[in-house]
Amino acid sequence: NMVAEGQSAYDSVALLRSVPSGIVRISSPTVLAQHHLSQLLPDFMRQYPKISVSLDATDRNVQVIEERIDIALRSRKSLDSEPGLIARSLATSQMILVASPDYITQHGMPTHPKQLSRMPTLNNELERLEGEQKWELFGPEGISCVIKHHPRLFCLNRWVQLESAIQGIGIALIPIPVATMSIEKGELVQVLPEWTTKVQIIHAVFSKRKGMNPATRVFLDYLILHLPTLLKDPTLQK
Repeated sequence: NMVAEGQSAYDSVALLRSVPSGIVRISSPTVLAQHHLSQLLPDFMRQYPKISVSLDATDRNVQVIEERIDIALRSRKSLDSEPGLIARSLATSQMILVASPDYITQHGMPTHPKQLSRMPTLNNELERLEGEQKWELFGPEGISCVIKHHPRLFCLNRWVQLESAIQGIGIALIPIPVATMSIEKGELVQVLPEWTTKVQIIHAVFSKRKGMNPATRVFLDYLILHLPTLLKDPTLQK
């Protein structure tokens, strides 16, 4: 209680400062940090020169309160509901199947999801630990199809999966904003374009404690304003 009261008093004093300052501790999935926060952070830090940012780009499930994270960005099928935390929805995204042109030349273009069970794929490391490898895809009129597949590469990092797909190692399931640039460059082609995953919610998770410090507040406001636009239009990436 003493620590909480001290923190509250500190936050109250911080709110009186005219210029936000201090450290904002952020956690973000690796791919979101690499492809999107890397575009947003420089401009934010130019606007707020007294704010420092500590970014933990990780795909593990961080403990926001225990690890003293100010804002954790997450991409899930539903909003988190954890005691003591607030989740603010920022944007939505889906994942699509992609492969390199050379891969398609070698293995052929599948015409139905079930054909993926006979083709090399790339997959999430966490899914490997759960046993069978399955993708659930949704097609025309909401028809669902669960496919068992056999990955050649297991990796939690979407960037590694993307680069491996570009090099022709296998078919990958990649978030649309991440895959778009490579598709436009001709490095990848979309496989089974009428089939996608469920919508993923990208949201910011932060503590319910009163008196959020000004630095965290302005960063959250900045994310709310700019991240949805960047996700919807990947061509804005430099």
